[in-house]
Amino acid sequence: MAHQNTPVETRAYHTGICPRRYAVSYPACMSFGSLSINLLRNFSRFQSVSVDLPFVKRIPKILRNRYVAVFAGLLLYITFIDTHDVITQFRHKYKLSQIERETEYLESRIIEARRQTEELTTSKESLEKYAREQYRMKRENEEIFVILHE
Repeated sequence: MAHQNTPVETRAYHTGICPRRYAVSYPACMSFGSLSINLLRNFSRFQSVSVDLPFVKRIPKILRNRYVAVFAGLLLYITFIDTHDVITQFRHKYKLSQIERETEYLESRIIEARRQTEELTTSKESLEKYAREQYRMKRENEEIFVILHE
């Protein structure tokens, strides 16, 4: 008894899932083992599949290359989407440089404060001068006049 191709079997044959010799017996073609073997045998068919879509022709030829497309997608992902993207890295570098400048400034202020502390603890005249200039202190019989320049 000759088995006729049902629409499902014909579709399986036309999509390249199974070769012509299995197109007659659908269950033998679609079993898992033979399906994977047939896919491996017919892999060369799947490599050269071309899709004729009207918008594809408008894309420049260099962008239709899959390697260029994957590289462009990866570049977009690295630049904008990733949590450690390039823009965030530049922001972090800028913040780091600001913090380093601030650290240098504060270290210079610390050195100056240590020098001033050393000077005030060793000399009574410098302590009195500092108290008069910074805190406007005076002796009992003195008056202080502050002159402001406009």
